[in-house]
Amino acid sequence: MSELILNANIQVTEDESSGAMGAKQSIPTDNQVETETPEGFAEATSVDPVVDATVVDEASTTPSSHQVEASPVAVLHDSKPRQLIETCREFLDREGLTYDTHSTKEEATVLTMFLTGKSASFKTYLEVREDQKRVFTYVESPIKVPAMKRSAAAEFLMRCNYSMALGNFEVDFRDGEVRFRNGIDVEGGVLSVEMVRQLILLSAATMDRFFGGLMQVVYGSLVPLEAFEECCNPPAKPVENLQ
Repeated sequence: MSELILNANIQVTEDESSGAMGAKQSIPTDNQVETETPEGFAEATSVDPVVDATVVDEASTTPSSHQVEASPVAVLHDSKPRQLIETCREFLDREGLTYDTHSTKEEATVLTMFLTGKSASFKTYLEVREDQKRVFTYVESPIKVPAMKRSAAAEFLMRCNYSMALGNFEVDFRDGEVRFRNGIDVEGGVLSVEMVRQLILLSAATMDRFFGGLMQVVYGSLVPLEAFEECCNPPAKPVENLQ
């Protein structure tokens, strides 16, 4: 299984493509062509409209300028847009990641895998919604927060969320599940393999970075503020080996 190298500071870039349209060329008709009599030659006299039948038969084999048909022009049609799920699978296959595929009632396709960071192994979902042109990632915490600690865990996660530019932590107060969610909308654009890489690895790296603080709040002696500051000072190093 290959290793995935993550740099949290990598910025997503998109290739720009441009098309060029050929200039329309004007082709002169017979009435527009100007002829010039070469020096030393007499100017042609008018042609008698009566033509011998045998000559007509021979001439009929050679089409006149009015009989020449233009060569067929190939019409290029836009190929069918690539599905989002194909791009997502290309990334996972390229990195040698094992994943399961299933569909939801909302007609979304979900790819499920495990990514291992420095602090734990996280179940990760890649949810693809073709009709909405959106892709989401969900990275689950391997532990569920006990009922008596859910308020403190929620405070810790909210402090984490406020410091983030992308994505957010969520906690389900019904069962204590904690997950990190992120997503991208590609309506009007094209999803690239690098965009999928950024989406998945940044989400997993964020969960890996703050998971230790969550454990300190739930099972340790730190209050939410102390746990958050411990995660940020000094800043945790980005995950280098997710597999």
